[in-house]
Amino acid sequence: MNLKKCKHNDCNNKALVFSDFCFHHAENIDDLKNKIYDFIINNKNLKGYNFSFLDLTNIDFSKKDISYSIFSRCKFKNNNFSNATIVSSFFDFATLTDCNFTKSNTRFSVFGGSDMENVIFLDSTVIFSNFLGTNLKNANFNNSDLRYSRFVEANTEKATFKNCNLKNTIFLNTILEKNSLDGSNYEDAIIIKHDSSSQYNFF
Repeated sequence: MNLKKCKHNDCNNKALVFSDFCFHHAENIDDLKNKIYDFIINNKNLKGYNFSFLDLTNIDFSKKDISYSIFSRCKFKNNNFSNATIVSSFFDFATLTDCNFTKSNTRFSVFGGSDMENVIFLDSTVIFSNFLGTNLKNANFNNSDLRYSRFVEANTEKATFKNCNLKNTIFLNTILEKNSLDGSNYEDAIIIKHDSSSQYNFF
């Protein structure tokens, strides 16, 4: 692991990769960002680093191992995460637009509070992961293993979970659109609604 505390006085944030300081306190931030971008592009093993608050638009993460890393509040757009390994990583409060996670191996990871629009997790393993309060507008999880993942208070507008393994997957106070679970074992999921007006009558 390459995670260490920012050396700025009274700062509890983690230091960015290649720096002793977090994003907000790092000096020569433009030079540092360029160094980090080159590192990401030229390496397959990105395990255990902090990339928080960086704009990582258009960077290709396909087939990379980004486990145990922190991407909190990062900006992603048009990123390719296909066939990536993502274990115990944090994408909390990140923005992900038009990103592709097809055939990714995602486990024990956190996407809580993130804004994910037009994101594809097709044919993926997404188990024991947290989507608390995540915006999943027009997200595609079809043909994926979603065991033990939690979609709590998530926005699932136009999101699909067809032909998925939903064993012990939690949907708490989440409005699921009609036919969005077609072909899935939703009887093995944990679906709890607190709002009586929520649209669960398609079972």
